[in-house]
Amino acid sequence: MKDERLKKTRNATSRGGPNPSGRAIPAHEAESTSTGDVASTRSRSPTKTTHPHDRLFKEVFSTVEAQQDLVGMALPAEITSRFRMETVRDAGQETGSGRMDLLLTVETIDDSTEYVYVLLEHKSYRDAKVAVQLLGYVAGIMRKHGTLPMPIIHPVVFYHGAETWTAPTELTGLHQTVESAGTGEPPKEAGRDDANSSRHEPPGGYPVNLRYYLFNLEQIPPEQIAERARARAAAGMIAMKFIKR
Repeated sequence: MKDERLKKTRNATSRGGPNPSGRAIPAHEAESTSTGDVASTRSRSPTKTTHPHDRLFKEVFSTVEAQQDLVGMALPAEITSRFRMETVRDAGQETGSGRMDLLLTVETIDDSTEYVYVLLEHKSYRDAKVAVQLLGYVAGIMRKHGTLPMPIIHPVVFYHGAETWTAPTELTGLHQTVESAGTGEPPKEAGRDDANSSRHEPPGGYPVNLRYYLFNLEQIPPEQIAERARARAAAGMIAMKFIKR
């Protein structure tokens, strides 16, 4: 009998009816509570760092020196030349970015921009829709930041998979890409530079876009890695070059 009463109470709550405290819960509040429960459950669920490649990435780049080396190699020189590299630090805890692989902040030498974010997403396999994933992360960082002006965020995909990376490096490229049947991957020709061009652009253009920098470890010789990075980062990146499974 007690179980039956509890079941009725739960049903009433989900419809916006009374709760055990006697107060009627509006439908939108009940929905919000349900959403919060889901979010809470997700936060307790295992992260993707259970994958060996992700664990290795996080371990290698867990120190400030390794993070500095990664930023210096992953972004173009015209960007990093404006950074105070000694100020690189992990910002994952303060932004609650548990699902992101690595989120860093770095101060700049520009008076107009105090600091920027560098968002690094590690991939050991091709992911045609990684730009969509990054767009969600960027939106989350901005929501957490809250105040204006919004921060500048440089998204980077760190890739060391066995297959050639073919995904467009801009979100707009996905509007022009047809997935290969059953693979979820774009055909190789769609991953060329012209995949990010404005061919067949609709009237008014694309209202939403995101561009990321591709740091393709497969294209960097081990000797160059050893020259540009210190021992920890260099050893880790060279190892990731040859670990495919």
